[in-house]
Amino acid sequence: MSDGRRGGMRSLSPHVAPRPRTRSGAPLISPVAAAKPVEDDARVVERHQLVADDFPIAMPSAAPLNEDIPLPPGGVNLEQLERSLVVQALGRSDWNQTQAARLLGLNRDQIRYRIEKFRLDRATTNTGKR
Repeated sequence: MSDGRRGGMRSLSPHVAPRPRTRSGAPLISPVAAAKPVEDDARVVERHQLVADDFPIAMPSAAPLNEDIPLPPGGVNLEQLERSLVVQALGRSDWNQTQAARLLGLNRDQIRYRIEKFRLDRATTNTGKR
């Protein structure tokens, strides 16, 4: 059987082969992919797309930010602002670092860096929850 192209259908088969599935029909996840720690939402989405394109997931989206936030005439202390936002996010999430990171559009490593940077801990930070 020839379709006039060099290599015919056999050369295309590796590119269109069906994805491996379990007996129940669910997509097969390799042990290597399943054992790796999840580092951020982007990697979860990428892995999901590679493994199971048939099952879309919805990602939570942050509220849109107005890019025209006015700078106060006297300026702003960016370090203080960043610390305040991190403390608020930790308080709102009851110190769940992953949830706090999501509130700020960060990953867990980035929020942990800021917790260390500002020397925050649950006992000395007044977040309203204990």
